[in-house]
Amino acid sequence: MMKQWKRLAALSSAIVMAAATLTYFPNDTLQNIRLEISASAEDASAVTWTKTESDGLTWTLYEDGTLNISGTGEMRGYNAYSIKSPACDNSNIKNVVIEDGITSIGSFAFYGCSLTNIRIPGSVTSIGNCAIEDCMSLTSVTIPGSVSSIGEYAFRDCRNLTDATILDGVTSIENRAFWGCSSLTSVTIPNSVTNIGESAFWNCNKLTSVTIPDGVTSIEDLVFSSCYSLTSITIPNSVTSIGNRAFRSCTKLTSITIPDGVISIGNFAFSGCNELTSITIPDSVTSIGDSAFEECRILTSISIPDSVTSIGGNVFKNCTRLKTISLSCKSSLKKSDFGEQANLVSASHILKKTAAKAVTCTENGNKEYWTCEHCGKYFLSDDTNPETAKAVELSETVIPASHKLTKVEAKAPTCTEDGNKEYWTCEHCGKYFLSDDANPETAKAVEQSEFIIPALNHKNAIIQNASEPTETAPGYSGDLYCPDCDKVVEKGYTYWNEGNLTWKLYEDGTLNISGTGAMKDYNDDDNPSPVYQNSNVKKVVIEKGVTSIGNYAFSGCLGLKSITIPDGITSIGNHAFDSCINLRSITLPDSITSIGMWAFYNCWNVSSIIIPDGVTSIEDFTFNSCISLTSITIPNSVTNIKSSAFHNCADLTSITIPDSVTSIGYAAFSNCDSLQTISLGCGSALKKSDFGDQANLVSYTNQHLLTKTEAKAKTCTEDGNKEYWTCEHCGKYFLSDDTNPETAKAVEQSEFIIPASHKLTKVEAKDATCTEDGNKAYWTCEHCGKYFLSDDSNPETAKAVEQSETVIPALKHKNATTRGAVKPTKTAPGYSGDRYCPDCDKVVEKGYTYWIEDNLTWKLYEDGTLNISGTGAMKDYNADDNPSPAYNNSKVKKIVIEKGVTSVGDYAFRSCNNLTSIMISNSVTSIGNSAFFYCTSLTSVTIPDNVTSIENYAFAYTGLKSITIPDSVTNIGNYAFAGCKDLTSITIPDSVTSIGNSAFYNCSSLTSITIPDSVTSIGTATFSGCKNLTSITIPDSVTSIGNSAFVGCKNLTSITIPDSVTSIGESTFKYCSNLKTISLSCKSSLKRNDFGEQADLVSYTNQHLLTKTEAKAATCTEDGNKEYWTCEHCGKYFLSDDANPATATAVELSETVIPASHKLTKVEAKDATCTEDGNKAYWTCEHCKKYFLSDDTNPETAKAVEQAETVIPASHKLTKVEAKAATCTEDGNKEYWTCEHCKKYFLSDDTNPATAKAVELSETVIPASHKLTKVEAKAATCTEDGNIEYWTCEHCKKYFLSDDTNPETAKAVEQSETVISASHKLTKVEAKAATCTEDGNIEYWTCEHCKKYFLSDDTNPETAKAVEQSETVISASHKLTKVEAKAATCTEDGNIEYWTCEHCKKYFLSDDTNPETAKAVELSETVIPALVQVATATTPIKCVYGQDMSKIDLRDYVKNTDVVGEVTVKVATGSTLPDGMKLDGSKLSGKPAKAYEDGKEVTFTFTAENGSTANLTLLFLVEKADPTVEVSVSGDSHTEGDLVSELKLILSENSTKGVVELVSEIKALVAGKNTFTWKFTPEDENNYNMVTGTVVVNAQTTTTTTTTKATTTTTKATTTTKPSKTTTTNATTTTKPSKTTTTNATTTTKPSKTTTTNATTTTKPSKTTTTKATTTTKPSKMTTTKATTTTKPSKTTTTKVTTTTKQTTTTNATTTNTAIPSYGDVNLDGKVDIVDAIFLNKYLATLIQFSDAQVANADCCQDGVLNDQDTTALMQFIILLIDDLPVQPTEK
Repeated sequence: MMKQWKRLAALSSAIVMAAATLTYFPNDTLQNIRLEISASAEDASAVTWTKTESDGLTWTLYEDGTLNISGTGEMRGYNAYSIKSPACDNSNIKNVVIEDGITSIGSFAFYGCSLTNIRIPGSVTSIGNCAIEDCMSLTSVTIPGSVSSIGEYAFRDCRNLTDATILDGVTSIENRAFWGCSSLTSVTIPNSVTNIGESAFWNCNKLTSVTIPDGVTSIEDLVFSSCYSLTSITIPNSVTSIGNRAFRSCTKLTSITIPDGVISIGNFAFSGCNELTSITIPDSVTSIGDSAFEECRILTSISIPDSVTSIGGNVFKNCTRLKTISLSCKSSLKKSDFGEQANLVSASHILKKTAAKAVTCTENGNKEYWTCEHCGKYFLSDDTNPETAKAVELSETVIPASHKLTKVEAKAPTCTEDGNKEYWTCEHCGKYFLSDDANPETAKAVEQSEFIIPALNHKNAIIQNASEPTETAPGYSGDLYCPDCDKVVEKGYTYWNEGNLTWKLYEDGTLNISGTGAMKDYNDDDNPSPVYQNSNVKKVVIEKGVTSIGNYAFSGCLGLKSITIPDGITSIGNHAFDSCINLRSITLPDSITSIGMWAFYNCWNVSSIIIPDGVTSIEDFTFNSCISLTSITIPNSVTNIKSSAFHNCADLTSITIPDSVTSIGYAAFSNCDSLQTISLGCGSALKKSDFGDQANLVSYTNQHLLTKTEAKAKTCTEDGNKEYWTCEHCGKYFLSDDTNPETAKAVEQSEFIIPASHKLTKVEAKDATCTEDGNKAYWTCEHCGKYFLSDDSNPETAKAVEQSETVIPALKHKNATTRGAVKPTKTAPGYSGDRYCPDCDKVVEKGYTYWIEDNLTWKLYEDGTLNISGTGAMKDYNADDNPSPAYNNSKVKKIVIEKGVTSVGDYAFRSCNNLTSIMISNSVTSIGNSAFFYCTSLTSVTIPDNVTSIENYAFAYTGLKSITIPDSVTNIGNYAFAGCKDLTSITIPDSVTSIGNSAFYNCSSLTSITIPDSVTSIGTATFSGCKNLTSITIPDSVTSIGNSAFVGCKNLTSITIPDSVTSIGESTFKYCSNLKTISLSCKSSLKRNDFGEQADLVSYTNQHLLTKTEAKAATCTEDGNKEYWTCEHCGKYFLSDDANPATATAVELSETVIPASHKLTKVEAKDATCTEDGNKAYWTCEHCKKYFLSDDTNPETAKAVEQAETVIPASHKLTKVEAKAATCTEDGNKEYWTCEHCKKYFLSDDTNPATAKAVELSETVIPASHKLTKVEAKAATCTEDGNIEYWTCEHCKKYFLSDDTNPETAKAVEQSETVISASHKLTKVEAKAATCTEDGNIEYWTCEHCKKYFLSDDTNPETAKAVEQSETVISASHKLTKVEAKAATCTEDGNIEYWTCEHCKKYFLSDDTNPETAKAVELSETVIPALVQVATATTPIKCVYGQDMSKIDLRDYVKNTDVVGEVTVKVATGSTLPDGMKLDGSKLSGKPAKAYEDGKEVTFTFTAENGSTANLTLLFLVEKADPTVEVSVSGDSHTEGDLVSELKLILSENSTKGVVELVSEIKALVAGKNTFTWKFTPEDENNYNMVTGTVVVNAQTTTTTTTTKATTTTTKATTTTKPSKTTTTNATTTTKPSKTTTTNATTTTKPSKTTTTNATTTTKPSKTTTTKATTTTKPSKMTTTKATTTTKPSKTTTTKVTTTTKQTTTTNATTTNTAIPSYGDVNLDGKVDIVDAIFLNKYLATLIQFSDAQVANADCCQDGVLNDQDTTALMQFIILLIDDLPVQPTEK
């Protein structure tokens, strides 16, 4: 107990310390912090001590030094002084096991203890500061990926730690985490790490290598300082800065590559790396800090990139071997920037040589020059010294383009050669010039034709020695003789006119044949060709247009070596190239379709030939004796190769015969001595024997190229198939992989197809229960997954159902009742009661606890779900006297707020520490104060879109990890998310305008946040304590930042304050220990001192970026200005170039302006004259050159005028003379003016000398003239005279026929001469016949004037007689043709009597021709449809009770569906089907349920597509069924003398009820075999026959002791029935389906197969089945074993057959068939006609199935097999070639 009191005293002390700490927490936080003190009993013997800490975790130390820590949640934090952990400085602890469930390791948890091993579980997410510091015995540690952060000093001074494995998932290694781990040799830093803090691996002096992951962006200060053994370091491209002393004193580091992306290298970054020999500084680096490479003693050279603009002091101090510091010529650094090392600095141009290039006429050349890769300048030497090298312009290196010309002298032309003028050619461009100008811009190129003088071309030549052809001699074209050259310049040619073709033979042996059409055929006797046996012919060219090569055309042309045959030649005649022994090659065009016999006979030198695709036959001897022929290509068009076609082709070694060749002539390849192979394809129809003596040379070019198709199971939608092979060459199918074309047997596709079928699995019926559906019995298909209510597997007939149709719904506790319901009171909640199901005898649904809270109902279910429903706002609660129903309720795990609730009240779910999930409906618009305060298990929440406000403390101290705030929220209250230490990210929408004080206080996992543009202020302490916050973006909308807004954001390194912020609180960035920069722009109104202690961190993102504006004098149109500067960033104006925002004083723009002003000069006034302008007094401005009428210099008030406004224009002084009209006898004058000054005349009062046009006085005169008025011509009408065009004079009143106004020339006429007398103007209308739609008319005329109608063309109004229009009309009328009525037949529609109109083509039922009264009808209304022709049914349809009848398609009875179309069938009104039968469409099927021995007549109605109907009455005979009966005698043994009456019969396997009895006169058994007859009488005598049979009983003698089985049962030994199906029991007979086997029986069959075993059976022609036997019968060949068989008239074969039966005793039986087939009546309609032949053909084509009766009737040859012989016999009978059926079968 003493130990316990000591522990309590220590805990009390801890409570006092904690109380002091809690002073700093908000009051709301304190309410949720509880200290739990527990004391346990004395530990068991193995336990040293056990402690339960205030965080609920239990620490247990065992005697073996193992410390076990168990519990769930976070481990509390400790320190090394006042609040020590149980393990602090404990030397007894060797091994630490932290149980799964603990989520953090507290600060100082294992500080200074002697542990050697620690197990950190996957539940731990953070390791606190100094957690494992100074644990000097620890040698290795694995940090799981669940840990996101390794705290500061976490493993400091673990001096024996050699290996640290950090798993993927850790994101941050805090400052000094592995500081002083001097034995650490390796550390694995995963790719998930993004932060490595300051001094993290300081003095890890055995660490040899390290790889920094890609996510790290900054290498902090001292991070690898004093790692003396570090030899290599990999820095990723993500790093942008290397901090101060980052790699200081890494003395083994020999080289380092700084990635492209690093911007700065800090102070002393690589100082003391005295083994460093090489370092590469990338172009991204802009600054290098002080002493960055100090004491890198063996560094010999370094290059500083141009990007470096700032370099610190002593950068290369004490680098004793450094010889060169290289700068480029572009660097902004100076030698002086390097201090004591200035003498090592060398700058140099890096020159790239460009070789000299010769000039061309299209491209400039250049001199040899150099270009600097750094500065881009050009030099004419390779001097790299920037101080001495002289740069030149690029143009100085250029040699301008120029032609390189060569002169060609002038030359005179000759007859055969062109001459030329003098010209020049350019070697570069190859162009021609007529001068030596080499300048490409001025030199003008010419075409070659411009300097060529054409050759004379024997222009004076003449023809000599020409002659015309005769019948016996050819013609000669003549020689061309040139007198200038004195020689024959062109020899002529010999020619023949051969019909429509001309043959020309030139001196060089070329024969040209031209013309159109076919070439003549020749022979070697009386009609040789022109070149027959002409050895001078060397080459033949046949021109296009010639269509054939005739017989013997080139026969015997021994010198012919080549021939050109054009496309268009279709045939080569017999002997065409016979004996052209030197012809070496020939190309046959594709147009050739035939090659004659002997065509290429004896063409000894032809080595190869390709026969065109289109030639179908290679004729006799075609290529005979082509002894050099080695290659011949025969196309697929060739079908036969005739005799000796390739005889004696001695060099032919192989030939391929295409599959198209079906015949080979005699000796086709004989004497082909070199022939080794005759190749056939696998599809060839030829055989080896077709090749005679060459048969042994035949081989197949290809075996069958088989592609295997795997066997595929049939499905219900797709046929399957057997395994088969397909030949890619011939396309045939095979059932084996035999590739030999001679042995492989092809099959039809149908032979390997397996028809589609459902694969059904039965699901047994199951009853439904309360909780589970039942089902009917049903089947599912494995292929298609469908459901069926029967086992029909035929996809065409099986009917699928929905799964729901198989289901019997669950009862769903329909009888359940409610138990234990309690109503709520003011002090206690209600209970809804449990649902009890008596059927299941259990509670099937637990009830819920509920509260009625005003308008809302709160329901808490057993699973922890709290459902809140109702309408309106939720009440506000508190934590004191008005707690909510859920307050501090650990049962609440999930909350669902239903639609209708509009708010979440204050304190609604406070301290629901097991709450993990919440669903808030969109109806909620606000979340109240402390609504989810201290819901520590709540990790995520979705705030609905309609919430506008998140109130104070709403989600404070919850377990939230991330949250998305919807666009509807405008306000985030004070402390809204305070203490959410797991919150890593949050999205604040643009709708938020206010963020409250401490809204994100102590959100320690928050790394970055973006504040939207809508926020205008950041409250007090809003982000204080967000220690992992590295990035925050403050938008331009923010105007104020409150006190302590970012206090303690120690990982915040920089922040930019936008210009919009005008107010910033106190201590805003206090304790931001890593903050380096507070950035302001030059536009900001804030000052450095606004930032208090952080003032020194303030820097301007920019100085003023000033642009100077030069002073400018004012003008009258533009203000001037003083000299001033403008900042491009802030836009302010300054009168000096001071760029420092802190000292520069801005001015208003107006202070820089010099106002505008006119500079005026006066011009005095001057009077105008008529030849010179004057002017008013005015002023002009020297600046704007404008004119003013006053001396006001102010541009705003002075009004400028146009120069014209100052001018007094020159002007005439005019006097007006009035106008005077001329008459026919006296001149007049126009109106005009005269000028007093110049005395000139003007026709207007324009006084402007510039525009006024003077005229002569004569131009003002109007000569005497008639004043004429025109009278327009007017046509005469029938009632009024007209007139011609004329004029009248107003003065003299005379009439004129022209507009001549000259009184001397105008000729007057009398008025009567202008008159045109009245007359009708008639238009003729031609006569038109009337139609049924339009009136006609007689010939008539209409007058255009009076519109009247006339029947003649008389135009005189006085004599012409008008008529009414109606008198011209011929009324409309139909022109009808009668069509007589015609009766309909079975083959053709009929019609009623009707008429058709020739005009409108319509149809009428009367002869009324009046279009208004006659009523047209559709043609269909006149039609009487063709009659349905139904077969006459004379044969009744027979079936048996209870047995499936053969399906009958009633449409088969219709004989003229091709006429009437498809028919539908139904049972006629008043008629019914026999019981058990059904009609499905036209298909009649079923299992008769009643016997009709006298028959039942059923009438069916057939309705055709054309509407015609017909009835058919069929007689159905339903015979009684023979019952299936098995009879035996009871007892295993019997003895002679036993009474027969005491034998007991056993009746089994009977198909119906009935009575069996023995029929015997024997009273007692005798020894041996006793045979008795039995009789079975069925109860249902209406539907079943009485049957008899025999039973054999073996009886022992009285002296025998042997026991034998004496019971043999035979059913239906004697059966008397009507012709029907017979079943025999107790016999097993195995037969093939096509064979009839009879054992020890006499069988008479006609004509179906019957199998009988020891029975007497009477059957009709149908299938006979023996029970307990496998018997399949068809009308087919009959086989009888050891029996006498009488057949009529079929063939009988006797063979030995093995028959196995189940009985020990066999009796003889006789079977007789009594029904006689109606041969030929295949469709069972009672007559034999063509329809029966059609049915039989369909059956043989497997398109339809036959009943047994149809099979019997169709066997017209009576041979038991249905085949084409039956079809032939039937057709012969129908067309009367034979007299009767059946016929005797043909022997096979």
